[in-house]
Amino acid sequence: MRQLLILGLMLGLAACSGSTIQNADGTKKITAPSGYEHIGLAPVKLRGAITVAQGLADAQAKPGKSVVVKGEVEKVCQAKGCWMTLKRADGESIRVTFKDYAFFMPKDIAGRQIVASGVFEKKEESVEHLRHLAEDEGKPQSEIDAITQPKTSWGFLADGVLLKK
Repeated sequence: MRQLLILGLMLGLAACSGSTIQNADGTKKITAPSGYEHIGLAPVKLRGAITVAQGLADAQAKPGKSVVVKGEVEKVCQAKGCWMTLKRADGESIRVTFKDYAFFMPKDIAGRQIVASGVFEKKEESVEHLRHLAEDEGKPQSEIDAITQPKTSWGFLADGVLLKK
């Protein structure tokens, strides 16, 4: 009996000696570089991050390629934090959504810098979805009702985000 207890303690210590840290929900905790907070499923490397404009140009040439982009948050979904937009150099913005709807961003991060890993996607958004997004943004009903055509656009599907503190 004593030998079993000792064996159990040894196995327990061996299990605890690894470098994997678990979050309360059982998922692996990913550490962030100094000055950043990590949000998401995958680690994000700061080195090699490109602008949204560079990433979009690359995506048009090589669709589906994983990239790391950096940018300034323009807006965040005020319902849940389930999407954000990043400013582009041309004055337009690009919508960032999150892989598997598995994580959300804080709602008060407009104006802050982020670095995100993921892929650019070209997609057609239905009238219903565009109206839903307009509602999330808090647009007036008159603007929501004026949405009558689907829209094809590029978006970014992130699997991890570094939020600059």
